[in-house]
Amino acid sequence: MKKLGAFLAVILTLAILFIVAVFSFLPNVEAKPSVNSKPVTAPTDNPFTQQEEDYRTQLRQIDQALQDRNGTYQNQLQTLSSQIAPAQSQLDTLKAQEQSLLNQISELEVTRTSRLQTYETQLIPARNQHRARYTELQKQIQEAQAKLTEINTLLGR
Repeated sequence: MKKLGAFLAVILTLAILFIVAVFSFLPNVEAKPSVNSKPVTAPTDNPFTQQEEDYRTQLRQIDQALQDRNGTYQNQLQTLSSQIAPAQSQLDTLKAQEQSLLNQISELEVTRTSRLQTYETQLIPARNQHRARYTELQKQIQEAQAKLTEINTLLGR
């Protein structure tokens, strides 16, 4: 769009410069008539009259082309603007969803950390209780084996 605007500005500037150049070299036809003179009528075979008419025709064509292009560019701009609005809306929705997901991630991290700490605080006493129970069972097994060995010895086995 920036290049298009610059292009149109250059074309318009060149057209204005062309018009100024053309009219600056034309003789002044609008001279004030003197009191005793007759109104000046332009001869039909004057080459400048035909050239001036050609320039005016070209200027009308250029003006029409500029208006057509301006209409086309306005339509394209309107189309692009209408496409941007839904995309912007969708982007806003996605940003809101992203923020919601980030909040959920934070909450889940806090919950995970809390549960990990709870697990670790419950694990240490459970581990100590398990070791104590294991040691006690091992002691009972050794006592039972010792009694079994003693009974086997008494029985002569």
